[in-house]
Amino acid sequence: MRLFSPFDLLILALVIFSANFVFMFKNFTENNDNFVIFADGQKIEIPFERDTTLIINSAKIRIENGTAQIEKNNCRHQICVAQTPLSENGQIVCVPNKIVVSLNRKSDNQLEIDVYAH
Repeated sequence: MRLFSPFDLLILALVIFSANFVFMFKNFTENNDNFVIFADGQKIEIPFERDTTLIINSAKIRIENGTAQIEKNNCRHQICVAQTPLSENGQIVCVPNKIVVSLNRKSDNQLEIDVYAH
């Protein structure tokens, strides 16, 4: 007594192949390049290609030509304003106003390293 006929195995193989193809296509077409701003317990995501200016907690954040920068702020030491514009993966942090500007960029030739081992 057979559990599966050859036709059943063919259908199963097609279903598995289709699921893998959809998963791979989704990963290749997905553009995850974006700026993420955390402020006042909120998360704001802005696409990498979009140019905009935001004012959050008296901080003026400018996103232009693929870079992000805190242009103006009323905090005491102005450390966040003095930081270089963010154009690669990283963060700009303003501690007094509790603002974090982060860039999450995944390019085709970038390999993400999960663990370093010796």
